[in-house]
Amino acid sequence: MKIIKRSGAENTFDKEKIENAVAKANITVEEKDRLSEGEIGEIAQNIEDKCSEMNRAMDVETIQDWVENKDFFLIRDACHTELEPEEFDENGEGMTLTCIGFRPLPDEIAHQISHKFHLY
Repeated sequence: MKIIKRSGAENTFDKEKIENAVAKANITVEEKDRLSEGEIGEIAQNIEDKCSEMNRAMDVETIQDWVENKDFFLIRDACHTELEPEEFDENGEGMTLTCIGFRPLPDEIAHQISHKFHLY
C-alpha cells in the first residue's frame, strides 16, 4: 500500500508513522483528555484499514484529515448526580462521563470507541 507525500513522491504506508504523529499530538493536550496507547493503536489501525479499502495510493493530506477528524466527543458533568465521580480535575472536583456523541459512523467503528464505557 502506497501513500503520496506532499512532495508528490510515493512511499510505502507505515502505520507506525501514524502512531508516532498521534502520540506527539497527544502529549500536547491535558492529561485527562489524552488517549491511551491502545486508543492510538486503534486510530492507526483504522487509518490503515481505510487506506486498504481505497485500493489506491492515498495522499498524506487526506490521511491527516482522517486522523484529525474526531469521530466522537465526550461530555462530563460535575458529579451532581447519584453517580460516584469517575475522575477528578486539577481542583479536586469530581467528574463523571455522562454522554458520548458520535458523528455518523459505521457501527463497528462506533463500537470500537464506545465499548470501553459502561452504561448505568
